Amino acid sequence: MILYHGSEFKTIRPRFELGKMNNDYGRGFYCTESLKLASEWACKNGNNGFANQYELDCNGLRSLNLLDGKYCILHWMAILLENRSFSLTTDIAIKSAKWLRSKYHIDLIEYDVVIGYRADDSYFAFASMFVNNGISLQKLSRAFYLGDLGTQVVLISPKAFDNLTYIDSSFADKNIYYKRFTDRDLSARYSFRKMRTEDDGKDVYISDLMKMSEDEIDECIQRIISR
Repeated sequence: MILYHGSEFKTIRPRFELGKMNNDYGRGFYCTESLKLASEWACKNGNNGFANQYELDCNGLRSLNLLDGKYCILHWMAILLENRSFSLTTDIAIKSAKWLRSKYHIDLIEYDVVIGYRADDSYFAFASMFVNNGISLQKLSRAFYLGDLGTQVVLISPKAFDNLTYIDSSFADKNIYYKRFTDRDLSARYSFRKMRTEDDGKDVYISDLMKMSEDEIDECIQRIISR
């Protein structure tokens, strides 16, 4: 598997122990299969950067693909709640977070690689609204297709790091990729604001989900997926 990591520096030898704990999937090395997206992420702070290219040998690695149909967005929310800092200041937010963790927890210690959504500022804002009962499950699901912000492949174990081979680094010009990064994010936010005003008729919020049986939740999710 060919992967790219956007950074302000050439990253020839990534080190597992240097990863931050409070990223989407905890400590790890966050990559994408898209050179274009890696170049944008490299310039997200308005500086020049590099799209570092690697080859990942997947033999012997345990992979969790949150997008393969076996899981739903609620699993992703549970993982995010365990790693990112949410502002849980209301009763509904506290109850929602506890419910999601108890029902949809996945133990990432069982895996070497995770494939899933990327929670940049836009996506994290959407997720926070959902936990606070501010947007429905339908709108949360639709939000993750806005702006084509991309998915990520994350190496989360020392074994995965050992299977990663550096290939090359491509220069990412801030004059090109910073604007693309901000335009993509603004597009997602604009589309989301527009979507929030739309009436889906039977929107289901997390306060509704917590009252449902597992079968009812599964049926609700299937309806959303099939739309």
